[in-house]
Amino acid sequence: MDIYNKPIIIYFSLKGCQACNNFKNEWNKVKDSLRGKANFVEFVDNMPRKYFEKYVKYFPTIIMVNPTEYYKFYNINNQPKITGLDNYTIPAELFSIVYDKYNDTLSPGSTPFTAQNVIFFYEKAYNKVMGCQQNNFFY
Repeated sequence: MDIYNKPIIIYFSLKGCQACNNFKNEWNKVKDSLRGKANFVEFVDNMPRKYFEKYVKYFPTIIMVNPTEYYKFYNINNQPKITGLDNYTIPAELFSIVYDKYNDTLSPGSTPFTAQNVIFFYEKAYNKVMGCQQNNFFY
């Protein structure tokens, strides 16, 4: 199935979030530029994102995940499956997020949310994501 051959780029946003509104046109450019190379999922407000809660502390947030991992826990309509692993976090590569491994905390990075930067992130993180490596690359 074709959905398993491409990484999934997930965009988390909030209605009324100015930064999210400012990024909307850039997000469309990302989807146009990477059409056929990645699958795209958008979670707006409180859509079911239980396997990603660890990563979503700021808006907008962009992550990239391996499709095999994603579809273990979500169906084709992006609704979570009942798995009994409610505390599980799907391994992801994070865009413009800084991870403090000593305190296990996340904070916003300094990389601007532009289409060009997200496309660069995709290119740099692709092999890690599709190779099933859990390196948590922080761009």
